[in-house]
Amino acid sequence: AAVLQAGVELREGGCKFFIRRRRRYCTSMAQVGNPDGLCSEHAEETARVTPSFPELPGGSEVATSKHKKNMGRTPKHMLNPFRCPGQTAAPAWSAVYSDLS
Repeated sequence: AAVLQAGVELREGGCKFFIRRRRRYCTSMAQVGNPDGLCSEHAEETARVTPSFPELPGGSEVATSKHKKNMGRTPKHMLNPFRCPGQTAAPAWSAVYSDLS
């Protein structure tokens, strides 16, 4: 569907890997003898095996989601010390320390 919206055409002998973010096909030439019609870079990417995740004792699988789950909470802010009210004047040091020797 993204290919039809982008309106791009596949170059003859070019790699058939469509880059969605750039809305175009890969500009490299396809490998000779590659039945999928991909360049060497994308042939390696598609050939990689996804790792299998072990099951937990309860029967559920390990979570593989990479989405943040705490987005509803408000972010914590640092305290600005210059906005704190109630600053007092400096004490009379002669009254605090009577003997300065």
